[in-house]
Amino acid sequence: MARNSYSTLTLFRKFILTPLLLAIVSCGLVSPKEHTNETVNGVIKNAGDDFLIVEKLTLNKIEPVDTLDLEDDGSFSFKYKSDTAWFYRFRLQNKNTWVQVLIHPNDKLDVTADANDLIASFNVKGNPKSEKFREYLRQFITFGNAKDSINQIYQAAQAENKAHLIFDDMQQKYMKLMADFETYSHDFVVANPDNLGSLIAVQNLDPVKNQELIGKLTVSLKKAYPNQPYVLDFVDKTSKAIALSVGGTAPDIQLTDPNGKALSLYSLRGKVVLIDFWATWCGPCRKEFPFLKQAYATYKDKGFDIFSVSLDKDLNTWKNGITQYELPWNHVLESQAGAASKTYEVTGIPKTLLIDKQGKILAVDLRGEALLSKLAEVLK
Repeated sequence: MARNSYSTLTLFRKFILTPLLLAIVSCGLVSPKEHTNETVNGVIKNAGDDFLIVEKLTLNKIEPVDTLDLEDDGSFSFKYKSDTAWFYRFRLQNKNTWVQVLIHPNDKLDVTADANDLIASFNVKGNPKSEKFREYLRQFITFGNAKDSINQIYQAAQAENKAHLIFDDMQQKYMKLMADFETYSHDFVVANPDNLGSLIAVQNLDPVKNQELIGKLTVSLKKAYPNQPYVLDFVDKTSKAIALSVGGTAPDIQLTDPNGKALSLYSLRGKVVLIDFWATWCGPCRKEFPFLKQAYATYKDKGFDIFSVSLDKDLNTWKNGITQYELPWNHVLESQAGAASKTYEVTGIPKTLLIDKQGKILAVDLRGEALLSKLAEVLK
């Protein structure tokens, strides 16, 4: 890795379920539910006259559930009714610190914590799944603190113009840290396939290397939590991701070409096709043009074609770009609704998929020489 790419040290994998963990919304006072089937009793020491706010973490928002008075000794009791498991956030109002708790229907949990360090001191007992999830979060915090330490050391060296002296060492430590955390997350998912907490752990795995494990997890979680919105969303997204991975069948794309005529990806069946999402304003896309031109010139008479989908918003800009950059293959313009991008889950460009004569995906996101090498293998 080049020295100017040390920004990777500031990256830490974020959950797909980010709103569950990071979103912050205001919380009003909410009365407890009349009928209950979940009970959480606990003690938070050194909380003083603070309030404990309980919030349910849904897919799209943090939903206020209750605001609890703490007794003089910090004790509290929370009762709630739910027909499935949820992640909840227990937050001290004045300190604005919080912990995440996994609660199942009919749970009777006991929690303890110290307000002076709520996150590190928090413990939960009463359901093995909740306890194991708490342990995973504890390790997540440990890895996060280690990452922050690496960043702080590097930033201090930058301030003294000495960053170049420690770059290699810091990068090595960071990469080992990330590898260790991925291993820990992998082992957690393997050991806890029916734990809702594995939805958090799986977000820290390489989806390509762990495709089989992720597929098994969708089955076990769907069985354990058949009506859980987190799980249903995860199963849906995973199914789409698997369908768009190597071995899946590329969905059809029907859009308009530069002449205003409808053009379908499936009309190219019988050829090896590179589906290419790009835009005239995309610098990395333009850097790929020489390789695309070489690929097209070399293999167009051997059963190869390119199907480029532009994300440009302006029709003339798109047409002029095709002419200016001399791109002599098939082109279509993405719809205003972004139908093709949504179907192919395009989150960044350039994005490519190489498909065979039957439409099966052979490779994803090939770049430069890797594309030429793959085509030489496929079309030899």
